[in-house]
Amino acid sequence: MTIAVHFPLSPEGKRFCQFFDHRYSFIEANLNGEDRPEWKTISAYPIEHRNLWNRFQDPDTLIGLSFGSSAHYALIDIDRGSPYHPYNDEAAFKRLLGAYEDVRFNDHLLLQSSWSEGIHLYLPLPRSVPTHKLAVMMKLTALRAGFIVKDGTLELFPNAKPYSKEGPTAYKAHRLPLQVGSYLLDKDYQPYSNSIKTFLDQAERAAEAQDIELIETAIEAAHQAKAFRYIKGDGNKAAAFRRDLEEQIAEGWTDFGQTNDLLRIIGTYGRVFEGLEGKALADYIAERAKALPGYREFCRHQHHIERRAIEWARCIEKFYYPYGSDPIRFGTFAEMVDKGAKENKVNEERQMSAIDRIKRGVEFVKEKLSEIPKRVGEMKDALINAIVELFGVRPSDQTLSRYREFWHPDIIREVEIIILEETPQFEETPQEDTLDLEPEAPPADAPQEDVSHNILQPEVLPEEEHSPCHTPPAVAGQNGQSAESLNPVLEERPSVYATPPLYMKVTAWASEQVSLIYQGNSVFNTVELEGEKNPKIQSIEENQRVIITEDTHSSFLFHQDDEENLLVYVKPLNNDQFWLTGIPVLAKYLQLAPDG
Repeated sequence: MTIAVHFPLSPEGKRFCQFFDHRYSFIEANLNGEDRPEWKTISAYPIEHRNLWNRFQDPDTLIGLSFGSSAHYALIDIDRGSPYHPYNDEAAFKRLLGAYEDVRFNDHLLLQSSWSEGIHLYLPLPRSVPTHKLAVMMKLTALRAGFIVKDGTLELFPNAKPYSKEGPTAYKAHRLPLQVGSYLLDKDYQPYSNSIKTFLDQAERAAEAQDIELIETAIEAAHQAKAFRYIKGDGNKAAAFRRDLEEQIAEGWTDFGQTNDLLRIIGTYGRVFEGLEGKALADYIAERAKALPGYREFCRHQHHIERRAIEWARCIEKFYYPYGSDPIRFGTFAEMVDKGAKENKVNEERQMSAIDRIKRGVEFVKEKLSEIPKRVGEMKDALINAIVELFGVRPSDQTLSRYREFWHPDIIREVEIIILEETPQFEETPQEDTLDLEPEAPPADAPQEDVSHNILQPEVLPEEEHSPCHTPPAVAGQNGQSAESLNPVLEERPSVYATPPLYMKVTAWASEQVSLIYQGNSVFNTVELEGEKNPKIQSIEENQRVIITEDTHSSFLFHQDDEENLLVYVKPLNNDQFWLTGIPVLAKYLQLAPDG
């Protein structure tokens, strides 16, 4: 017998009930002027769609729903007092968003949950996925990124349910959006609408923006990783798991639509049994995939297999660890975090910053002296002076020795000779600015290995693509030299007198822990202190000596060219109170200390 579904007459109400469609184990509360509503769970009967819509519109009633066996959205709940709330630590909130963007949640909806100013973050999906697997992926993703998952701090829906001997239990229910005190928030966390139609329209757009293939395979990877945590130390289980993976890999492609599953399986094997990570894992996935039967015939991702391999390597490292290693435990799950991951990331950023400064210094020397000094000592002195003039910091001898391939005069001349020999000669024309060439795209029938070489150059997986050298907009159009005086290189060169952009200076100052003077107005914020259980209000005063912390403000990640609003975290130079976190200040108010 088919049970009739009675949706509300209103088209808006019907859309609402189709989005929030699980009617069992719902929660409700009467407001009655109470600051904190007293929720009660109704599990004796399901709420009908028309009743749900009417109660949702009732200003004196609050309603909330749970999840069934499948779900088409996830929800993150952050209380106002949580250290992850954007009002308390915007950088932490942005890192949380980034953790879920890494598994390809590309868009979200941000809401104020109630008058308490808590945050609800909705992650809609274009199609339903198994609820228990989605719950595991949501939790492992947060834990892997270093966040604490608990009520009042960071609550996830659907929740990863513990095993119950008494039988299946219901998923936790959550308050529905845009009831009393709830609003949609803009990018500055300001309310702008409480329209459920606007919510549903934006949810549809966000769902379309998600990379559902990667999300689904990340969900599967997280689910398998949760089970795999029991294999450590059990040789028989490990051998069986290895054999299963090898059997699945050996057959390769037998039909279309198998690429993501096979990349996941190859990556799992490479991570768990080969102990690979970063670029090595991405290379392993791509090369092994291309060697499998059926790849040429059935794989529809051949044109960007290396890019897909990078994405899968990132995803797999979040959920798997090498067999025999020790995962760090968070709560009830085994958290797959490699020891020293944070330190490795900081070291990587410092390495790229040092290389950027050396490259800029070499360009400075080339333009100022017209040619590179032939003697190593002279070139080294000139480079040091250039970096000090550009960035206000002196590179160490150890740094210059480590990255000598970027500045050593013999190496640079060899590279220039090769470029000159391989670059076509251009005839002089009146339009000399046509020599500002963009790199040519490879022909459509070019081998895929060429793409691999271009994409997988970094030694570790990049967080995002970026040019190793920034050219200020004011300099971009300056190329009045003749063809003979131009070195035929593809990268645009900065002017010798151009000041590096502020974000590059900040990166250098942070990397070298340079002493700075803050010249803005006093700023106050909560700061975590060593030995203190709760954050304390602290301040940075005008003309105070400070250093930049290792934490990156979200403005630095997404708007680094906006020098008027670029923020960085700083703490006092003496740090008598042992600050563990910093206070965000405008970078434009920082100046090198005279003895910095």
